[in-house]
Amino acid sequence: MATDSKSEIKTKSIFATPARFNENKDLATRLLNPCKELLAKCEDHNSYPNGKTSFFEEGKNIFKLEQQEFIDFRDWVGKECLSYLYECGVDINQIKIIASNAWVSEMYEGGSHPHHTHHPYCQVSGNFYVHADEDSSPLTFYKPGVFGDIWQTMPIRQKNILNIDKVNCPARTGLNAIWRSDLIHSVFHNKSKSRIAISYNLVVTNV
Repeated sequence: MATDSKSEIKTKSIFATPARFNENKDLATRLLNPCKELLAKCEDHNSYPNGKTSFFEEGKNIFKLEQQEFIDFRDWVGKECLSYLYECGVDINQIKIIASNAWVSEMYEGGSHPHHTHHPYCQVSGNFYVHADEDSSPLTFYKPGVFGDIWQTMPIRQKNILNIDKVNCPARTGLNAIWRSDLIHSVFHNKSKSRIAISYNLVVTNV
């Protein structure tokens, strides 16, 4: 095939999946005891072995609780979501963010959470590490369409942005991740004694 010698030939990614990562260790420190107190009131649940979660507990939506630490968390997450959407090119003056639900989970050694999405109940989701022992398992994100990927059997010479099928978000106290709610993610085979995180969903509507 003939090409113009002056033109640049380059293979590049033409679509992107946005996710935002930042840290707030001070907030994590303030949230640790309130989260432990909330978890202590939660019952064991068959759907969450090797750990505890407030997800199934009525009246324990962190976004609805009036404890100051949880109010501060809700306000901070709202601001982070605005920054995330702004960086994604969204006109934040034309939207409204609704703090839908948030729950705290503690994963013990051997705990797992199979791959899933939070869509269609919301548009933006997130995870905030309140506490993560060394060797806590990462949150793993999978590229869209990964489970039907027609390239997955090809031998890969070098991993790069054009062929990776998953990205790990390390479990680190104070680290926050925000992503599109339809992004597939999971946590597998936790190796630490304690991994405490707040997961949350945000609904975005037009004004």
